[in-house]
Order: sequence, then C-alpha cells, then structure tokens
Amino acid sequence: MARVQTIDAIWAKRTSEALKAAGLPADDIVKQAGIQPYLLEQEAARIPFQRHAQLLHLAAQVTSNGSFGLELAAKGTDPRDSGLLVYAALSSKTFGEALKVVRRYMHVLNEAVNVDVGLSSDAVRLEFDFTHSGALDPRQAIEFGVVNLVRSLRFLAGVQLRPVEVTFIHPRKHELAKFEGFFRCPVRFGAGQISVVFSRRQLALPIATADPRLLRILTSYGDEILAGRAEEFPDLRHQVEKLIMKRLSRGDTETQTVAHDLGMSERTLARRLNELGVTFAQVLDELRHALALTYLRDDRLALSQVAFLLGYSELSGFNHAFRRWTDRTPGQWRSTRQKQAQRLQRAD
Repeated sequence: MARVQTIDAIWAKRTSEALKAAGLPADDIVKQAGIQPYLLEQEAARIPFQRHAQLLHLAAQVTSNGSFGLELAAKGTDPRDSGLLVYAALSSKTFGEALKVVRRYMHVLNEAVNVDVGLSSDAVRLEFDFTHSGALDPRQAIEFGVVNLVRSLRFLAGVQLRPVEVTFIHPRKHELAKFEGFFRCPVRFGAGQISVVFSRRQLALPIATADPRLLRILTSYGDEILAGRAEEFPDLRHQVEKLIMKRLSRGDTETQTVAHDLGMSERTLARRLNELGVTFAQVLDELRHALALTYLRDDRLALSQVAFLLGYSELSGFNHAFRRWTDRTPGQWRSTRQKQAQRLQRAD
C-alpha cells in the first residue's frame, strides 16, 4: 500500500477558523473533507495532504471565493507558526542558504511537495512538484502553498521580495489581478511547471536572525524527523519493487502507473530514484533478472510461463533480455544448471 503523504494540520485549523469567522458550519465542512475536527486542536497534528486539499477546495466553494487559498495564505499570520522549517531558515546566514534549508526540509512540514532549486547566470528558480493522488481538486492547495511560501520567504529576508515570474500548471481565467498584486510580478497559468523565479542577486540578502549554532541544532532535529519517517516505511526502491511485482504478469509496469500507486507524479518518482542512484528502468530490469533466475530454478515452469510471469508478451523478448543479462538463453542457463545438479548428485 502506498504511503499516505501528510501535511501539518495548522493550515486546516486556519481554514476552519476562517469558515467560522464567515458564519459557516466549519466542523461540518471539515468532516466533509474527511478530517476529524478534534485533530485541529492537537499540537503537531498531521493530516493527509489530499484532505488538506479537499478542505481548501470545499472552503472555496462554500464561500464562493475562487481565490480562497490565495487569500488565506496572504493573511498576516506569523510564518513561525509553521514550526521547525521556518525557524531553521531564519537561522540561516543568507537568503540563498535559507532556500537550501527549505528544499532539504520541506517534507518536515509537507510531504506532498518537492522543491527543486535551479540556478542560472542571473536567476534562481524554485520548482514545485505537488503530489496529490486522490485529491478532489488540488488547485486551491497548490495556490495556497506557493503563496504561503513566498510570504514566508519575504518574512525571512525582511524585505518585500519581488519574484521575476511565477507560473502554475493549472489554468485560471478569473481574478488574475489578485495574484499579480500579491506576487508583484507577472503570473502565468497553464504553464508547463509550477515555479517562482527570483533574481540571483537576491541570494546574498542577509538574514537578520542568523544563528549558526541554532541552525545546526534545528537541522539535526529535521534530519531525525525525516529519518524516523523513513524507518517507519520501506525505502522507495523496495516500495517500487513490490508494486512492480504485483503488476509484472499483467504487463502493467509503466512508470506512470507505479508513481500513481505511490501517490506521486512520474517526475517526482524519477527524481527520488535518481537520488538513490537508479532509474525506474534499472529497478525493473534488475528485478526481472533476479526473478528470472528464481523462476528458472523451478523445472515445473515452462519458459513461456516464466516469460509471462516477468511481463513479456513474447518468449523472444524474454530470450533477448536474458541473453543480455547472462550471455545465454534461458534454455541454455536451465540446461547448464540441470547438468551441474546431476553431477553433484553422482558425486554424492
């Protein structure tokens, strides 16, 4: 079963408070999103990201406010309420170092978004990859997340940072001026990537609250949190292998399908496997090789059955792959193994 990606419940609590302030039955709406209201009163509570996204979507509907996520994130609540991630960034020496902290520890706050930081000669580009499997409509959550991050970055830098450009993948035809008013730069919807671009010169901006000692302490806590979650669930490669094995005989081993089962995008799966030093194609190929050797040891399985179990539609495809792995055909490998077994039996 794919791991459920979670987010700090603080923003669901803020959403509930906004609904109550509007005179709406907040608890009922929270329940409709699949969240138990009592969770929002607990310290350090976490909820599935898809329910966070559904709550923001429902809030936009019941308030008839198509920019609910933007307006909630833009309100003047203290970014430090987000906890360790923001405090660690505040302890960084420069804005550039703070971005590295955000990239490394984003999953402490929100496991459903990956942040990549890319540099060019004159710009720094933050690219966001939201995974939202099962979410009713993630657009409000995505807009909320990007606006909230930019507001927090302005808080860190102590100045009203103006991005060069902001882009979203999903389309939007209404209230565009609200977004350009907040970001204070051109905003494009229907783009190929969710991103915020800053001038590279801004990386050198000093953080007034820089504290190297505190940063070391906080980042060690962040590492412990992330390591603890990694121990609670199997590593990614193991998860991918388990999902591939379930689908092999059906021939359904596309990256997109496995990524969906894991609750992440194809791009995120590729990036995270790359961090482990492998590609999806390598994992699939190496797993097939290992399984092929296991199946071929069972003489009751015909070669055509082994090919089927490994997801090959034709025996010729299996033969080609096996020759690449071992320089022999499956039949030759099995024959050699049988002869070796017979020699051992005679020796006994």
